[in-house]
Amino acid sequence: MRRSSDLYRRSLERRRKEDEARRLRDVVPGLAELEFVLSEERLGMPGHEVHHKRVIVVSRAPALFEFPCSDRSCDGGGHDLTLEVINHLARGETRFVETHRCEGRSRDASCEYLLRVEARAVYRLAPIAIASGH
Repeated sequence: MRRSSDLYRRSLERRRKEDEARRLRDVVPGLAELEFVLSEERLGMPGHEVHHKRVIVVSRAPALFEFPCSDRSCDGGGHDLTLEVINHLARGETRFVETHRCEGRSRDASCEYLLRVEARAVYRLAPIAIASGH
C-alpha cells in the first residue's frame, strides 16, 4: 500500500511542477519539433537496456525535462535534464546526447540506473526580410 501511495504522491508532484513550469514554446520560440530516444540501463548488467521514443508536443509542453527512474525499488531518484536540454536547444542544436545517473537509492545503495537521451530538434526558419526595390 505504501508503494502505491508514494507513486501517487510523486505523480501529483510531477503534474504540479509541469503545470507551474514555463512552456517550451516560450523558452525556445524557434523550436518546431523535438523528440527523444531514451535508453536506460542498469550499470554492470549489459543487455538489460530499455529503449523508447518520446515525441514532445512543443506547442503545449512544459520546459521541464525530468524522467523517473525505471527501477521499481528506487527511492527518490530520477533524472533531471532540464538545464542541459534547454541549453542545447537555446544554442539551436539539432542533435545532442545527454547521459545521467539516477540520484536515488535502491536497496540501501546508490541506484545503478543510467539514462541516455538522444535528442533530435527541428527549428522554424527565421522569416526572411524582403527589401523593396522602390
